[in-house]
Amino acid sequence: MRQATRFAFLGGSVLLATACTDPSSPLAPPVPSASIQAARGDTIPGSYIIVLRSDSAPSAAATTRHVNRLLAIAGGRLHFVYDALHGYAVDGISVAGVDKVRADPAVAYVEPDM
Repeated sequence: MRQATRFAFLGGSVLLATACTDPSSPLAPPVPSASIQAARGDTIPGSYIIVLRSDSAPSAAATTRHVNRLLAIAGGRLHFVYDALHGYAVDGISVAGVDKVRADPAVAYVEPDM
C-alpha cells in the first residue's frame, strides 16, 4: 500500500510538471515582439511587409495595382497580398528598393518579414 502511494504521488508530480510546460499554458514564456525579433536579426533577408495607408488602397484591386507599380520601380517579387491589411509581402528586394518603397506617399510603413 505504501509503495502504491509513492507511485501515485510520483505520477501526479510528473503530470503536474508536464501540464506546466504546455505551450498554451498562461505561464508559457511570451513570444518576442516583431521589433525584438528584428533587433535580434530573426528576419528573412530581402523580404518585407509593405502596408499602404488606408486611404490609398480602398480595394484589393487597388492594392494589386499599387504593388505592381512599386515593384516595377523598386524590384523584387510579390509574395503575398494582404487584402484586409491593404498591404503585401515582397521578397528579393534590395535595401535601395526598400528606400524607394518607403518614399512612396501611399505607403504607411515597411517592416522586415520574419
